[in-house]
Amino acid sequence: MPSFTENPIQRLRALALIVFLLSLFVFVPLTQPIPSQAQSASATSRLFLPVIYRDYQPTPLFATSYYIQDETPARMYDLGCALGNRDRTLPGAQDSLVVLNFGQGWFDGGDLSKPGAGLFSPYWHYVPINAIEAAVKAYIQGYWVCSAEDQESQVMVAIGTNNYGGYGSNTTNQNTRRTYAYEHGKTWAQMVVRLIQWVWDSGYSRQVRIAGAIDIEWDSQLTGWNTPYVTYGWVSGFDDNDNKQAIYYNFGACVGCPTSVNPDWVYPSTNWTQFDVYYVSYGAPPAWPLPEIYATSGVNARQWQAISRYGAITFNLPMEFAGVMTQYQACQQRGGCSGINNPPESGWKQLFDALNADPLTRQPILRWITDIRWQIR
Repeated sequence: MPSFTENPIQRLRALALIVFLLSLFVFVPLTQPIPSQAQSASATSRLFLPVIYRDYQPTPLFATSYYIQDETPARMYDLGCALGNRDRTLPGAQDSLVVLNFGQGWFDGGDLSKPGAGLFSPYWHYVPINAIEAAVKAYIQGYWVCSAEDQESQVMVAIGTNNYGGYGSNTTNQNTRRTYAYEHGKTWAQMVVRLIQWVWDSGYSRQVRIAGAIDIEWDSQLTGWNTPYVTYGWVSGFDDNDNKQAIYYNFGACVGCPTSVNPDWVYPSTNWTQFDVYYVSYGAPPAWPLPEIYATSGVNARQWQAISRYGAITFNLPMEFAGVMTQYQACQQRGGCSGINNPPESGWKQLFDALNADPLTRQPILRWITDIRWQIR
């Protein structure tokens, strides 16, 4: 079982909390740290200066994330350019997080030498890892060019996948799936590390940062969303190959989770527990939570606050959330989202209020909102 007794991890979390607290104040831009320095969820190219104290955080401006359906560089460039144009035309410096969700982790033909992803329907096709890397570069170049004279706005580009299915292995065998998951997490981390270096070498680091991302979910069927055992494989593969530089965001759902601390809670069949959710979202060294807060009832926010409270009680280490993900735009495109179509600002407020209603989980800065949509439809 993973351990939380390592002081370096706690020091990293404490440092990140300090940066979150300082981000209540005015910022000025600085250049990105060199790639050999570890990134954190709250790492940025800005120095936060204590100029004017505020005891509240205004609601952040949301940025658009995408279910990627066409990875061609020209299309990806246009997506980045759209955000760059937005930031350039708005007053002041913008601060965004965008998930480019490339879909299911995949090895073509089950061949571990051919890693990549399977894009979303109705445009499903295998995309090799080098094509994903090229797509992300095109997005960044589009943002950089179209933000033009605005050199103060910034974006965290998180490269997304998920923990669904057998990674092309064509089996439900848990040991085999874990092997494939580990190899995919390894490949994903190596790609993120390469892109961090490329951003630095290309001179984009003043405005752009890079992270991995994974939509971790579960259900009661072993054929679909994966068990903790398999998912830990992906997390370990990423952690073992991140060069202590790369992080990932879990932009998943806390499926069926209780809204209070319950160490005995177990999700049927796949056996997820509150410990497992905490570990893959925050306990693992590269992990940071960016949860789906979709439900208009506020239940998703309460579920995730309970996970943070679990960490506070069990490990004296509440979670620090990078922000929230909503799906309002995707729901407008396809419908069928009754009750899970939170507007971005509502999802953010639900989690912010839930966290700050409890002294054990209080988080005065909830930095980002990102709202996902279909790239095509």
